Amino acid sequence: MIFILIDDQNYGLKDIENSILASGTDNNEIKIIWYDSFEAYKKAGRRYATAAFLDYHLDIDGIYSSKIVDQINAKYLIGFSSRQPGSEKIKISAVESGKFLANSVFAVTKQDGTVNNDKLIKVLKAIISAEGI
Repeated sequence: MIFILIDDQNYGLKDIENSILASGTDNNEIKIIWYDSFEAYKKAGRRYATAAFLDYHLDIDGIYSSKIVDQINAKYLIGFSSRQPGSEKIKISAVESGKFLANSVFAVTKQDGTVNNDKLIKVLKAIISAEGI
């Protein structure tokens, strides 16, 4: 499985990694690729991912990810902002774009990886289970 994170800051990686382990899945089952900007993701060929994590404000690009959700090549999309309203806006935009079904889009508040992110663990368990891992 491939997960991507599009975020100008990389501390969300630790949150994702810790939550994968806490979900009971071996980190070797999932490859996480971090892009520091939407432009970097596009330059990499908009690689397909099982799940894409998007920060709300992509500082390097100067855009809000709610505006580019339809250009993300993934089965699941997770709004992954440090503030829940940003994550919710991404989720709503993804469903409204018509590219993602409501049951494949989630809104999670990003944490720094020093504490368990219970909501992210729950989301990852659902995705991993649905994917048969």
